[in-house]
Amino acid sequence: MGVGQIIGLVLFVAALTANLVAIVTPGWEYNFAGSSGLFTSLTGSTAVEVARAASENVVFAFSIIADVFLIAAIVVVAIASCTDPVGIVEKLGGLLGLLASLFIMIGMAVYTGLEIAAGFDFALQSWGYSFALGWASFILSFIGGIVALI
Repeated sequence: MGVGQIIGLVLFVAALTANLVAIVTPGWEYNFAGSSGLFTSLTGSTAVEVARAASENVVFAFSIIADVFLIAAIVVVAIASCTDPVGIVEKLGGLLGLLASLFIMIGMAVYTGLEIAAGFDFALQSWGYSFALGWASFILSFIGGIVALI
């Protein structure tokens, strides 16, 4: 197993973990009352299910598609590390990681744009840790895809 394969594999696993945590946690946006996520809103210690708007549906759909590509990239790079001396399968793993990063970027960019267009007030609201994890998963999968291709 080459150094690029190990780094790519670690980055893909980190990207998948960050993206899954971002999806399920309620820290996408903070305001004076609490925080909200894709599925729940927290006010104090009370969790309430959120009626999802278009922005939440878009980021959820694109993140799930990206996670499928990340899982495929992890499997392909792991298989390539054991069997592929030529590196063709390894390159496929890198391409799958880059494709996953594209889907994450589209979902996060659409979410950001729709939230700002819907009246995100920077004086009263702030982006949360789940939002940051979503963007971090894009960066991790992008770098992992490039490293796996090299």
